[in-house]
Amino acid sequence: MASHQDYRMPAEWETHEGTWLQWPQEKLYRGYELKLEGMWLTMVDALHRHENVHIIVRDERQRDHVEHQLDYFEIGPANVDMYIIPTDDVWARDNGPIFVVNKDGDVAITNWEFNGWAGRFAYQLDNQVPAIIAEQLSLPVFDPPMVLEGGAVEVNGKGTFMATRTSIIDPHRNPGKSQEEIEEILGDYLGVRHFI
Repeated sequence: MASHQDYRMPAEWETHEGTWLQWPQEKLYRGYELKLEGMWLTMVDALHRHENVHIIVRDERQRDHVEHQLDYFEIGPANVDMYIIPTDDVWARDNGPIFVVNKDGDVAITNWEFNGWAGRFAYQLDNQVPAIIAEQLSLPVFDPPMVLEGGAVEVNGKGTFMATRTSIIDPHRNPGKSQEEIEEILGDYLGVRHFI
């Protein structure tokens, strides 16, 4: 069995397999889906020409709707696929899987805890997304013992980690954990050693 310490988080600019999006839905605010859907269609249109786009939809009905929209606007279907996974919100960058690779190019998923931006919003479904994706893709999954929002961090792929400090070292996200403990966990699971 692979050890999470053999893996590292690649830099955002390194070659990657695709982009993950969570489709907007009406669950949070009236008009949310309608307001955001055009932007999501534009993203899919731009992305699918150069890489795979993996769209997370809440159910079969939303999948059919998104397929219709993509067809209507002549987007894809090349390089576009869908996964039915119930979610709370659209921010896959924060709650979605953080993919890591080892020196042999093997891919795994880190399944960080997500708590809805310190408990401000519903998050129970979003918190399950990385584990479900790992299962559906048959990838190893590592479960770090702390909260991390993916959109708050950047790495250079060579051991340097940069983050919004208050989104990690926070009593509502990682209570009782010191900066040193958090840095050790980040190092173990993302292969980073220098912190900014």
